[in-house]
Amino acid sequence: MITNCILKITFHVLKISRIENYIGEKEKEIILNTFVYSNFMYCPLAWHFCPKLSQTKIEKIQHRCLQLITNDYESDNKHLLEKTEKPTMEIRRLRTLAIEIFNTLNNLNPNFMKSIFNFSQHCTHRKHDIFVHHRKTASYGDKSLKALGPHIWNSLPEEIKATASLPYYPIPIPFYQKLVCPKMYM
Repeated sequence: MITNCILKITFHVLKISRIENYIGEKEKEIILNTFVYSNFMYCPLAWHFCPKLSQTKIEKIQHRCLQLITNDYESDNKHLLEKTEKPTMEIRRLRTLAIEIFNTLNNLNPNFMKSIFNFSQHCTHRKHDIFVHHRKTASYGDKSLKALGPHIWNSLPEEIKATASLPYYPIPIPFYQKLVCPKMYM
């Protein structure tokens, strides 16, 4: 199913590349957001736990989209991301995860989301941290939302976690560029 979706998105990018000379940069960005990014931003946490090969394909599709938007086919992905001020797809997924945890902590998500994370405050040194379960085996449950969520949330600065409302919550991209998903969760 993931392969089929990636294949469908790739065909959209190819179709857009055929008409790129006839439309402007802003129009290309709107079309790519509509046909490409919208697919990846629908349920991004499910995409995060797909196989590494699929995640690499997603990043390559984003690179191709950035090339189309900027008409720059020589620069590497990092330069194109800086030029367009866009985060990588992985960073977008991690940002979504942090926002979902924020919503869960502030009772903005359905109740079943609270069962995913262990919010026992007495186990942590910082006020807004989430308890991280340490498993004895590394094979079952480590590549899951329950395991990754606390690591991402606990790595955020305290002033961001203490924010009371979501409009003030968006975190600047440079902070997330430093935030890297641990290899064990990929």
